[in-house]
Amino acid sequence: MKDNKPAPQGSRRAPGYLRDIHFDSFADLLPYLYEISKLGDISFDGEKDAEGKLIPTELRIKYNNPDFQAFFKEWADKINECEQIKTAAENINDSQTREMMLRRSSDIEVEIEQKLVTERIINNIYHEYDVPKSLYAKRSLKDFPALKTYANILTALYDLALSGTKFECVGIFERVWAAQAIITFDADFIEKKDSSVYNEKTFSSFLHYFNEFNSKYGIKTSAYTYQQGVDHYYRFIIEDRVLASAMSIINEVLNADITNMDSQNRKEFEDDIKDQISQFNIPVELNK
Repeated sequence: MKDNKPAPQGSRRAPGYLRDIHFDSFADLLPYLYEISKLGDISFDGEKDAEGKLIPTELRIKYNNPDFQAFFKEWADKINECEQIKTAAENINDSQTREMMLRRSSDIEVEIEQKLVTERIINNIYHEYDVPKSLYAKRSLKDFPALKTYANILTALYDLALSGTKFECVGIFERVWAAQAIITFDADFIEKKDSSVYNEKTFSSFLHYFNEFNSKYGIKTSAYTYQQGVDHYYRFIIEDRVLASAMSIINEVLNADITNMDSQNRKEFEDDIKDQISQFNIPVELNK
């Protein structure tokens, strides 16, 4: 997981822009290209060298899937329209008319990204599901103390962060949403067969406390699984202002380079975090 602002943030909808997906290298892009190739039924064509191998600079990819063909035709038509307007604008002497034509060309480029490409591709690579029952069924949620203070769940998240569990958390305070603590786990990491008992037990304690927020204290919670490209995530949302404000503490642990700290610095760091968590020994009360 590559940044500390998971998408979609605080709402059950796909992210609005394709730029929310980041590729740091060609290798990051390959899984997407491979999945697209299977959906699009691609074939390769182009000029070949003396050995009968395709020449890289002459290589062409053909999509045989009719839906893909229609999509790329529409995309190509938009690009051609954009280029034609730019070419025509170069031959216009009137600056006002030329500026208007160039603005129209820019509008088409935005349309290509926002309407033609982004909305369709995001919908294809982003899928949302209910959390599978197996997530809870294979983990005992009965062997943990009852949730009494916010420090209980913060300690569980702190232990998960120290254990190297892959997750992100954020607290948001927006007018359009209630205050929310959002915790997003890398589902593939959580479900690894070689996960340690320590990770499993601590993650189970988190699930236990998450359930208690709603069942015992009536604080609104929601959970869902989403897939973005080839990556899978579990997202848990707790609509509580106190917990949302405490997410910054866990982020300190997630962002810290703990493995490279010497023993003294690590002890001081952990003592400081534990002290911050202890300040949230605030009783969880029924949400009014």
